[in-house]
Amino acid sequence: MEIVNNEPYNKDFLLARISLAVLIFFAHYIFFMQLNGAAAQELLNNGRIQFVFSFFSASSLFLTFIFCFVILNFRCRGFVFIQILNGIPFLFALAILIKYNIFVLPGILNPLAAAVFLFFIYYRQRNLLCQFNKSKIEMEQLLYTDELTGLASRRKISDTLKNMTDPQASVSPFSIMFIDLDNFKVINDTLGHKIGDIFLQEAVHNISCHVEPDMLLGRMGGDEFLLIISGSKTDEELLSIAEKIEIGITRPFVYKNKNYSVTCSIGIARFPEHAQNDSEILRYADMALYEAKKRGKNRSVIFNSTLRKSIALETDIHYTLEDLDSGIMPLQDLDEDENQKISTFSLLFQPQFNTDTKELRGFEVLSYFTSKDFGYIRPSVFIPIMERNGDIITFGKWVLRESINQYLKIIKDMYNSPLLSVNISAVQFEHPLFIENLASIMKETGMPPDKLEIEVTESIAINSFDSVIEKLTAIHNMGIQIALDDFGTGYSSFNYLRLLPLDLLKIDKSFIDPIPHDKSGVNIVKAIIDMSHRLGIEVIAEGVETDKQFDLLKELGCDSIQGFYLAKSLPSQAL
Repeated sequence: MEIVNNEPYNKDFLLARISLAVLIFFAHYIFFMQLNGAAAQELLNNGRIQFVFSFFSASSLFLTFIFCFVILNFRCRGFVFIQILNGIPFLFALAILIKYNIFVLPGILNPLAAAVFLFFIYYRQRNLLCQFNKSKIEMEQLLYTDELTGLASRRKISDTLKNMTDPQASVSPFSIMFIDLDNFKVINDTLGHKIGDIFLQEAVHNISCHVEPDMLLGRMGGDEFLLIISGSKTDEELLSIAEKIEIGITRPFVYKNKNYSVTCSIGIARFPEHAQNDSEILRYADMALYEAKKRGKNRSVIFNSTLRKSIALETDIHYTLEDLDSGIMPLQDLDEDENQKISTFSLLFQPQFNTDTKELRGFEVLSYFTSKDFGYIRPSVFIPIMERNGDIITFGKWVLRESINQYLKIIKDMYNSPLLSVNISAVQFEHPLFIENLASIMKETGMPPDKLEIEVTESIAINSFDSVIEKLTAIHNMGIQIALDDFGTGYSSFNYLRLLPLDLLKIDKSFIDPIPHDKSGVNIVKAIIDMSHRLGIEVIAEGVETDKQFDLLKELGCDSIQGFYLAKSLPSQAL
């Protein structure tokens, strides 16, 4: 036997030490492989071997210093820190004292001690693995359960629908109901979100009373719920279930001795009769829900062939916009062949004139859609479709850019340049990048800010009024004029005229049509004009079609008019 650094040393002892180190390493390696399937990477660093284990987003460096200590014949006491998934380290104390280490005992005791120690490590690591599996189950329960209501979560509903429509599996017919509480926002705004949450929990209880074992009820978010009904159901059976839910929802909620109640709208779709996959059935149920809302709320609608046509129109609009935005097809005029083979968008320019001088004040841009399958479609039809599916952002940017480019060509040889007025939808206005997109297009096209007028409607003030004022002020500070369109058809609050940074107010055509014969209509128009002028706001009347209307508006002091009386909408080439 040799003496090295005052330690007994021979090949048997060295082999025992190396064997133990290798066994300990592989015990940890096997554990981490079980834990997350991560592979070990062997890195050479300054002549020493290190092993890196990566699990989840954090990298954990497990240094097998036992291996290094034994091979390099170090002497020390050491501690191994093993980082478990919840981020709380536990101290697996391992005192190493090479001089008195039982692992260097001679004979049969050495492998026996190594085996006992290895079993201890393996047992400890298995406990950790069990804890991990338990945490994993708890995590899945959290993912699949809505925290507020205790219903199935959106994730759970989504996964369930994917499994139920999986073409590789044996699928059975089922139906879904998209349930949306009508006017729940009023409860939230009136009583606060805390009471609103309690109201939601009560509503869930009322719905759950009608959920049978073959059904799954989940919360999709906010005040939207989805009910999955297994098996084939007739229209009558589905409507009967929906009626029970509607009745349950209307039960009053009592708060501070006051009764509060809401109704609900329900959209229904079936698989595989209506849809062939999970995304389709969700979309079709949502379309049916939208139809229920449009019909006056507090009702149920089953997806049908009429709604399928709406889907076809929506798809046509979407892909036409995609092609137009990418420059695949040219912009077309409305007067082209009605039997066109492609769908297209068109821009027309409606001239506006000064009432006193009949001089050209500006142009309002009007957009139209002509479908190869459905013919001419008005903005009042396709704009809501775009707002619902999100295409309005792309469409709005395209309209702004294209109308500016055409406008700049129109005014190229004009001495006094008129204004360009572009409509902005409420959804487009609320987009967080609206001002950034507006500024970018202005810079890209070289449009003079003082020649652009943005038209918004009263609906933009539904949500956060303060943020609306802030955004309009930012637009105004860019030098762009702001017009309030369709005044009188929405909330008709004169308070808006006082608070919003407006340059122009547009009186809706519905107020112009009855005059001059309807005296109450005349008085309303006069009041709007007088109030606006007192606030320093210009007024323009829309839809003026007769000389009597024009003469009266001039007499009442209306600043400008637009309508067929002086000029109809025309493509840019005709101006």
